[in-house]
Amino acid sequence: MLRYFCCYVLLLYCFYQQAFTAQYDIKMKGFDEVESSNPYFNFKYMKLTKINKTHMCFNGLVEVKRDDLSADKLKINIKGYQKYPNGWQVSPLLYLEKKLLCETVETEKMIVPDIIAASNYTKDKCPPAKGVYSFTNYMPDPDKLPENIPGEQWKVSIDILDDVQILSTVNTYFNIIRH
Repeated sequence: MLRYFCCYVLLLYCFYQQAFTAQYDIKMKGFDEVESSNPYFNFKYMKLTKINKTHMCFNGLVEVKRDDLSADKLKINIKGYQKYPNGWQVSPLLYLEKKLLCETVETEKMIVPDIIAASNYTKDKCPPAKGVYSFTNYMPDPDKLPENIPGEQWKVSIDILDDVQILSTVNTYFNIIRH
């Protein structure tokens, strides 16, 4: 009887580990900012830094350069791209286009909450005031990724728009490793 009980406990433990362990690991690979003549933000002082032997994160400063845009005109695109042999292709798993920035800050659940948590920006003022914001150890949370993500190499592109014209773009690159 004790042997059956021990087997049962072991099976429960294995199930628990499988059910509550992240199914992915995210390895940050880099980022770039697309040049713009009148940008909304500047990532010049942002760096990808090593936090342990296998993982990188974002640390540094982001400057919001403008305060002349109203909340009803300021929009955001957040698009995920999967790497294929013939280049990057947009994925329907992450595709927000021309959404109001302030509304997205309040409602988006996969990327924005971790960005806000890693920064000194508070959601009580939107659009963000002109100034410099710091980021400390930002890494995406693998537990927020949808199940069965295809591929390994990914890019997330974030555009800030003044209604329709793109003002600033930052691209982040990472690998998704399955457990």
